[in-house]
Amino acid sequence: MATILVLDDEPSNLEVISAMLARRGHNVLTASTGGDAVNICRTHPEAIDLVIADVVLRGSNAAAITREIAPLRPGVPFLYVSGTSKEVLDELLDSEADERPRARFLAKPFTTGQLISEVELLLQAPE
Repeated sequence: MATILVLDDEPSNLEVISAMLARRGHNVLTASTGGDAVNICRTHPEAIDLVIADVVLRGSNAAAITREIAPLRPGVPFLYVSGTSKEVLDELLDSEADERPRARFLAKPFTTGQLISEVELLLQAPE
């Protein structure tokens, strides 16, 4: 299965998403800050197949973290998740969506089935 990095600054969300993925056999790496996520991408010795990132983070946002991770893990797809309004998301992710063809968005709350479906789409998408 895939190695997936999950970034969310809300501990309960991080735990639930990680459990959903682990039950499907994925290897899950977790980060509660953007800095932690970047450090994992810098130091993890094996491939990271997908990054799932909450859009709005304390002190940062997923777009800024994406710009730091992209050179460390070229071609890695991103699944952005958020319960934030569409207007805020468009503002934060507009340029990222244009630059990252292997990026998708999933609105919170979501079911395990919805998450797994998005994960599978991104893992199977050509680079």
